[in-house]
Amino acid sequence: MSSSLAYSSLLIQRKIGLTKLSLLVSLVLSTMPQAIAQLGPVSVTTNQSVTLPDGESVMAPSGSAILVSGGGSVIGKDMSIGSSARNEKTITVSGQDSLVDLYGATVVNSNGIGVYSSNGGQVSLGQGTMINVNADVGNRAAGIYIDNTAMNDSAFGSDMVIRVDRQQAGVDSYARMGLVLQGAGAYASFDRLSIEGNAVNVGGFLANGAELTMTNSRVYVAGASLDDGLIYWPVNVYYVDVRNTGFTLWNQDVLNLTNTDIIMDNQANSGIIVKDGSQLNMVGGKIVLTEATNGSYGIYGYVGGEINLQDVQVIMQGNADKGIVAHNSQTLNADGVNISSYGTDSIGVRVAKSSNGGLNNSTISGYGNAFTGVIVGIDSKLVSDALTVNTTGDASMGMSIVDGGQATLNDGAISVEGSQTTGISVTSGTLTASGLNVVANGEGASALKNGDSVSITNGRLAAAGNKSNAVILSNSGSLTLTDSTVEGGGASVFTVQGISNIITLDRSSAVAKNDAQLLALADGGAVALTADNVSRLYGDAYAGTGSDASLTLNGASAWQGGAQNVGAVALNDGSLWQITRHSDVGSLALNNGALAFTAPSSSDFKTLTVRGNYSAQSGAVSLNTRLGGDDSLTDRLIVQGNTQGETLLQVANAGGQGAKTAEGIPVVQVLGDSNGSFKLNGRVVAGLYDYHLYQGSASNPDDGNWYLRTDYLAPTPSDGSGETPSVIDGGPSVTPLRPEVGSYLSNLSTASTMFVHTMHERLGEPQFTDAYKGNDAAPSLWLRIAANKAQDTVHDLDQTSNTSVVQLGGDIAQWSSNGSDRYHVGLMGGYGRSNNHSRSTITHDYSSSKVTGYSVGAYGTWFKNGDEPTGPYVDVWSQYGWYKNKVNGSGLPEESYDSRGWTTSVESGYAFVAKESERYQLMLEPQAQVAWNNFSQDNHTESNGTRVTDGDASGLITRMGVRLYRHDKQNRNGIQPFVETNWWYSGADNTLKFNGEKVEDGTPSSRLEVKVGLQGEVAKGWQVWGHVGQQWGANDYTRYEGMVGVKMTF
Repeated sequence: MSSSLAYSSLLIQRKIGLTKLSLLVSLVLSTMPQAIAQLGPVSVTTNQSVTLPDGESVMAPSGSAILVSGGGSVIGKDMSIGSSARNEKTITVSGQDSLVDLYGATVVNSNGIGVYSSNGGQVSLGQGTMINVNADVGNRAAGIYIDNTAMNDSAFGSDMVIRVDRQQAGVDSYARMGLVLQGAGAYASFDRLSIEGNAVNVGGFLANGAELTMTNSRVYVAGASLDDGLIYWPVNVYYVDVRNTGFTLWNQDVLNLTNTDIIMDNQANSGIIVKDGSQLNMVGGKIVLTEATNGSYGIYGYVGGEINLQDVQVIMQGNADKGIVAHNSQTLNADGVNISSYGTDSIGVRVAKSSNGGLNNSTISGYGNAFTGVIVGIDSKLVSDALTVNTTGDASMGMSIVDGGQATLNDGAISVEGSQTTGISVTSGTLTASGLNVVANGEGASALKNGDSVSITNGRLAAAGNKSNAVILSNSGSLTLTDSTVEGGGASVFTVQGISNIITLDRSSAVAKNDAQLLALADGGAVALTADNVSRLYGDAYAGTGSDASLTLNGASAWQGGAQNVGAVALNDGSLWQITRHSDVGSLALNNGALAFTAPSSSDFKTLTVRGNYSAQSGAVSLNTRLGGDDSLTDRLIVQGNTQGETLLQVANAGGQGAKTAEGIPVVQVLGDSNGSFKLNGRVVAGLYDYHLYQGSASNPDDGNWYLRTDYLAPTPSDGSGETPSVIDGGPSVTPLRPEVGSYLSNLSTASTMFVHTMHERLGEPQFTDAYKGNDAAPSLWLRIAANKAQDTVHDLDQTSNTSVVQLGGDIAQWSSNGSDRYHVGLMGGYGRSNNHSRSTITHDYSSSKVTGYSVGAYGTWFKNGDEPTGPYVDVWSQYGWYKNKVNGSGLPEESYDSRGWTTSVESGYAFVAKESERYQLMLEPQAQVAWNNFSQDNHTESNGTRVTDGDASGLITRMGVRLYRHDKQNRNGIQPFVETNWWYSGADNTLKFNGEKVEDGTPSSRLEVKVGLQGEVAKGWQVWGHVGQQWGANDYTRYEGMVGVKMTF
């Protein structure tokens, strides 16, 4: 009864127009306070205002619970507003200056639209307002509907909740929405708004120029059957699929979201639809497509709209989802976006049909199979800075460019892992990238598939895994790499299919790893690979049947690998091809380029076959030969066509011992016209021999091939130009030794005898100068400097040695055992240097060598008559020497090794007066000396492989001689001349072995020496002595020598 009374009372006021509604409601409530539980419908028209009691409820069995128009207003606090009729508006406000102001925690319950504002009518809802909408079948459900009305920024309080729920199951054609804004003047702003419930299938709908701003909010779209929500009734836009979306921007609308999350559940379709020139501005927040939302979109924009995203997260958990789609002239501006996909067959970002995309500082991750990070399609453009794409599922792809799409990527990274994955695919379109790093890892994976045009600067393409390819090029594809690296560790670096493909590397490198190929060209295909400006290629190139693969290297570029069935190869401007296996090419041109065979590991010498012609302009070929006889293993160049131009040929010894040849070792074979010329670039040596290059064999000089032989044919006289003929011919032939043999022998000879000396060379005439000092004998210091130049001939080598020695020493003790004899004991040290030269008398090649030596030792001398110049003496010395040796062959690397020796000498002589006058005595002193020299040098292996061994020059050195000098009896310390002659004999084995072949030094065992000199005291306590001399012996041996000594007595 109380309920009906309340309704009837309000209806009465409503029928009379509610001109005094405030007063009448107060009167009713005051007369029956216990009977009334809620108010009936409230309607306010022209310029009237009603204030409802705080905390009361307003219910309407039909129509609106509150209806305000014509500038009227209703004000209430903490109200509960409800309408039980279906498809009705619980709160309706329309017209300018109309207002419903419900502040406080208001609850609105509706079976249709919770709040409806039109034509400028204003609604103000307080903080924490709850709008509950019943969305059972047949209800046109919406929480708030704003029609052509711009709400104040403060119209809606924070922490509002809009719930759209349904209790009945069944298919419904009506959409169930949280918010609706339509019309050019429609605007609303919310903070911390939550749209939720089990029946929301459109979180917000904007149409015809509406604008919505939401911050720190949350939209939960539960979705429904795919048959639900096909008709959107409020805007008279029928049969348009807006079902199951977080927000739909229908045309010319603006949605501003800040830190707002959109959760799409069940069969939800799109997080946000941006359509027909609408604009989405989203900062922060996230869009979540749950596992149940297969085939959904995070953001879908089409027909000329604009999507602006910053620091937005899109999470896709279902299959066949799309994170962001810009379609049909759409513009995408994204910065700091993070997209994650966990289902299969999904797409991160798609820009298509004449759309433009900007995707910067963003990350796209796919964890399911068949995921594609980015698609750029139909005449669309994407510009991206610092984009990262990561995929881990099979058959996934980082980026796909199709249908004329264009992509520009700067400082990005794409990583795909899994079977049959692709980093970037360009089917039809262009890719321009700088600082891009693409890595594909998995069986059959590819970093790049290109059927159109790709240009990368400062980038990296890499693929690893069984049957993987760094690049697959097809259908006239073009790839340009600048300052970049491409790496392949599976099948190949470049796999090419179809014709007219082009690969250009500029200051870049292509590296095949783990036995992958550099280039694999399919049957019937064609590719032109060009490497410019110090580019590097590593790996083998293979071309299938009927295909054409050309390789051109320019600007000091280099290729290391082999070739099989490759076409034309050109090496220009200092470029180099290092051949690592047997290879064949269609033609070969060296234009200031070089060809080098890599060193064999054992016996795997290589052959390059040129199926066509070979040409060279300042070309160079380097190959390896195990230098020996005619059957030596060697790399070989075979030209089946013709040769022309000049080529320098460099040959490295690959462990050969060296041996005399007969016909020669074939290194270049020419089956066509042999018009080209080959010259050796540097000497070719092994063991004892130099190898020379000849056109034609010894028995068939006209066969057109090129051979290495040890014999030497004197060049034919030149034409007067002074140039050596390019082909060595003429007659007669000999097999000379190489000059380094003489250098090693000279070092051995000079080092082993560098510090050998006689007593008089060391001390002058100590018996004479010290004879009258008696017990007043004092310590002395002496210095001697000696030099000699020796020449000899060994085999066909002329040898010259220039040796200089400085020795310093001094007596540390002198004494007499009986008053008449005298003993001297002292220490000495020395430094010596020998510069040696060896020259072939046949080839005129030369070699130089150097020995630097040091020595330390001691000596002791005994004189029978300490006071007389006559009588016997015995001199003993012993010293140790160590030596640094160097050999520098003409055109060969420097060789260094060490040697050392210990020498001990015993010398004896007897001086007597041969003839005497009143003033002078003619003294004669026979001498004998025996020295044991224990000398050895290191075994040494030259850089060309020659072993120099058995440098043991130990043995006895003997000397027999006589010294004749004049003694002045009146001036005992005066200058006295002398002449001395000696016979030297060396029993040392001065030989060396070169790869086991023994060669003896040219220094003869027996030598005759004559020397003349002066000795005497030049000042008190200062004695000087010196001599010049010459030695003779076999093998045209001649040695000129000179020495000067000085001694100071303290």
